[in-house]
Amino acid sequence: MWYSVSTFAVAQRDQHSVKEPLWEEQIFLVDAESENDAKHKAELLAQRDECEYTVRNGSSLTWRFNCVSKVYKLPDEDIRDGVEIFSRFLKDSEAKSLLNPIE
Repeated sequence: MWYSVSTFAVAQRDQHSVKEPLWEEQIFLVDAESENDAKHKAELLAQRDECEYTVRNGSSLTWRFNCVSKVYKLPDEDIRDGVEIFSRFLKDSEAKSLLNPIE
């Protein structure tokens, strides 16, 4: 069965949380036997992207896996061009926040 799994990672500077941290949402397409298996696979996929690097001002920035947000079983097991793999309903403020570019 195919699942769409949403995960979140959060950035930290110099091992400390900042006042307004930067978050990343990743959505993975996962082939799994159950919702729990899909969640576990997505956790592993998201954790492989954890990293640390130095930014321009010399401080270090660390991306860490935070959580699996949502797991959706896809209704169509025949994955093909044009198949919808994720949708959600948003409040007006949520949509505007997502459409606002990060500076």
